[in-house]
Parts: sequence; C-alpha cells; structure tokens
Amino acid sequence: MEQPLAGYSIYRRKTNFNESDVKLISGASLRVLLEIDGKRNLAEIGHRLGMPADEVARAVKELERQDLVNLFEPRVPVEWLQRIQGLIVKILGPLGEFVLIEKIEAMGHDAEDFPLRLFPALTDDLCSEIKNPEMAAAFRRRMSELMQTLESPAA
Repeated sequence: MEQPLAGYSIYRRKTNFNESDVKLISGASLRVLLEIDGKRNLAEIGHRLGMPADEVARAVKELERQDLVNLFEPRVPVEWLQRIQGLIVKILGPLGEFVLIEKIEAMGHDAEDFPLRLFPALTDDLCSEIKNPEMAAAFRRRMSELMQTLESPAA
C-alpha cells in the first residue's frame, strides 16, 4: 500500500525538464504544479487552491510520476549550527564542540546537511548533556527561538 502524502510536505519543481517532457496532465495537477515553490507545504497549496487534501495528493503523485517535482526537505543553515556550537561550548566547555558533532552524526547526518525536522531532537539530546537545569532551560529557550526563526517564512 502506498503511503499517503503528509500535508506539511514541501515540494519543489525540478529545474531540469523541458516542456516536451511534460505529458498530458490533469487540470488539477497543472494548478498544483503552478503553486509548488519549495516554500509552501501541500496543506497551504490545497487551501490556496480550494482543493481537498486527497485531490492535492493525487495531483502531486501524478507530477512525481512525470518527474516534474520532488520532495524538498529544508536544512538547518550551517551558520546556525555554528551559533549552536558556540553556545554549547560556552556551556560545556571545549568538549561541547565534539558533543554537538557526535549528536549530529548519531542521527546519521553531518553539520553541512542537517534536516530541519531533526532540530527538536538535537535540542533534546544537547539539553540532556547539560547538567545545570537553569542552563539547560535557557539553552532550550534559545533553541526554541532559533527554530521559530528557521520556520518563519522569508520576508
């Protein structure tokens, strides 16, 4: 059985296709294709178009079959991970840098390509290393503020 698309999934158009590569697609798929921008998720696109979620999902599946769109997973900017590194080093000392790298690698990633969806888990892992409860709470607040900044749409 095929897994349903999540409403929070973000897609972007592939840039390397020719118009001649586009086969006959439905009007719904064309409308969805025109809305896909790598920023809005499928729920937002459905809302903008007044389309139910299942119709948006069918359209995206059709666009994927024709290799016109692909799933986009936002990444944490490297400069933000550098800021986190600075914070964790202030709290844990020089070993903080290695703790951060170890936690990221334990999640199967590296700092240059860390998925935004794993940011809360990374925060939890780092907070578990901070023995002082007040410092851990302050670190968690800073990470929460950072996450809000990362999730907010670009102005």
